[in-house]
Amino acid sequence: MKKILSYIFVLALGCATLTSCYDEPDFIKDNTTPTGKGSVPVSGNDLIDLANGRIAIATAATAPNSYASGELISYELGFFSESPVKEINVYETIGAGTRTKVQTIPYKPAFSATDRQDTVVINYTVPQAPSKSVVKVETEILNENGLNLIRTFYVQVGLAQPTIAVKSVLNVPANGVTAEGDSVVFNIALNESTTELYRPLDSLRIYSTVEGQAEQLVRREALTGNTVTRNFGVKIPAGAAGKSITYRFVVVSRRPKMTASASSTLQVTMPSALSGQATGMVSFDNAAPDAAAYNLVTRTNVAATVSDTEKDLVVTSVSGSAFALGSKNETRFVKSTAAVYNAANHNSIAYQYLRGSASASATIANASVGDVYIAKLRGQNQFAIFTVTSITKAPGTGSPATMNFTVKYL
Repeated sequence: MKKILSYIFVLALGCATLTSCYDEPDFIKDNTTPTGKGSVPVSGNDLIDLANGRIAIATAATAPNSYASGELISYELGFFSESPVKEINVYETIGAGTRTKVQTIPYKPAFSATDRQDTVVINYTVPQAPSKSVVKVETEILNENGLNLIRTFYVQVGLAQPTIAVKSVLNVPANGVTAEGDSVVFNIALNESTTELYRPLDSLRIYSTVEGQAEQLVRREALTGNTVTRNFGVKIPAGAAGKSITYRFVVVSRRPKMTASASSTLQVTMPSALSGQATGMVSFDNAAPDAAAYNLVTRTNVAATVSDTEKDLVVTSVSGSAFALGSKNETRFVKSTAAVYNAANHNSIAYQYLRGSASASATIANASVGDVYIAKLRGQNQFAIFTVTSITKAPGTGSPATMNFTVKYL
């Protein structure tokens, strides 16, 4: 029995010793640094902008967050100290300027049982400064013993007020006539200056006003980035012939929401009728090389020795199963339909070309009788439309071969 009691005593003593070896850690005690004057404050939580979508605030001067002057940044500071805390101070330094105290917050206990530290939400307003200025913001936790800790972050000032300009009006037919149903393209520059830093863009709203009518919203387009130069297309509405139409473009910055606008006015007429119709022919025949190319502007065949700039439609190869064509200049082709050909005016074929412009090509792989093609001539807003009326080929290799067509032109 004495031996049993001795074993029980030894086990109990061992358990007590092990328990003392594994005391629960004291987080505050383990993370504070005592000095001869007392302890230094401790703070290490992530600084998050609570006022603007919980943005992580940059702590590196080389990658500052962009904010507009006057914008509010709201962030929570977590901290603790074994010694009494006196106050929280906020300092700012604009560029290479003077460090200035902009705020003092007397200490008030606000201990979080979850975080095991005090917390305070600090509201800081970005100062008035030129765009691209980098502002250093320091948040000081100051103890009554004079010891402190400083948390630092950086912001860069960007212009909140966007700029907008209509640089040019594109896709206007070569004769300058804008008609109902036309697709007109505006080249718009947003935040164009390269000497400024702008806040990010949110969207562009396009409005139209037909003379004598109320303004209407055409559409809204989302934007990304700080500077944008883009083409925005619109379709001239029915009922605008004989009237002016004004397009107003309104750009909106993302944060804070600010706007700028620019307008462009067009005079709308009836569509331009195509002025004529001609028959043409191209041939693939070594004995007649001067018939291989066709000029769609003058509607004549072009000799082989003439500059390629004149060769809008050229036979490139033939076989028993194919008749291939192409352009030697900037003329491009979009395949269309007989219905478009039959009802063609210059404005309608310009619109149909624009609709199919993603498939525009300098080559026609295999023309067939009945095919219809819209040609945009030499990179200009001048168009022609032609339909293949006949193709004749020699047996076997297909050469020599001839294609006849009818072309409508402005």
